[in-house]
Amino acid sequence: MFLNSSGFDPSLFHDEDGRTTPHLASRPVRTPAGARCVLGRETCLQRVGWTDDGWPRLADGGRLPSLEAAAPRGATPAPVPAPPVRDDFDAPALAPYWNTLRTPATPQWLSLTERPGHLRLRGRQSPHSRYALRLTHEECRGRVLGIVLTDDGAYGELPGCELDVDDWPLAHLRARFDGPELRFAASPDGVSWQDVGPALEATRLSDDYGERLRFTGAFVGVCVQDLGGTRAVADFDWFEPRDLAP
Repeated sequence: MFLNSSGFDPSLFHDEDGRTTPHLASRPVRTPAGARCVLGRETCLQRVGWTDDGWPRLADGGRLPSLEAAAPRGATPAPVPAPPVRDDFDAPALAPYWNTLRTPATPQWLSLTERPGHLRLRGRQSPHSRYALRLTHEECRGRVLGIVLTDDGAYGELPGCELDVDDWPLAHLRARFDGPELRFAASPDGVSWQDVGPALEATRLSDDYGERLRFTGAFVGVCVQDLGGTRAVADFDWFEPRDLAP
């Protein structure tokens, strides 16, 4: 873990032992091209002491934060119930652990009641995701799975990885992250899976990749795009994020 270039936040707050300061940090994945932080910025805490003439200094000395810091005396954990492993979209509103991209979740584009037990999204313009496993419709082929990607601002479609799925009753989509590697797969029944495309370089999802620095970190989720402006809908039956088996 290393200190983000934005430096220390000037805010200080008291704990039972004195004062503590928050700072920005990140957990990099080491690649031949350098460190890439797929999770973006995170907040950490450091103990602060004071010089005789009233200036704050890191309690452990030096100019860099410690990788390990003792918890304040008397601190007790504040347990938060773990979210369910799988969301079947049975509730009338999104669970609080969901996030939306740039705009709030409103009935104009999102519904959990129009088709109970499903998340219904209305298509809008493309958010230009870095990677996407895409289900689309082609006039001569029907439903087709493929991979679209944006590499440092340049949109593209990965050649040679399309999969015809017009005869599938349902499309189960999977993204599997294993260290610096990302693989997409699909299944008609959620049991028999087929890889879609090659292994992709997951660290390109990092804010450190490319010409711009964005700070936000990577998300995994679902979206619907309709560049024709017809606001076509897609329904999602469930979403399940889970850790890989050790």
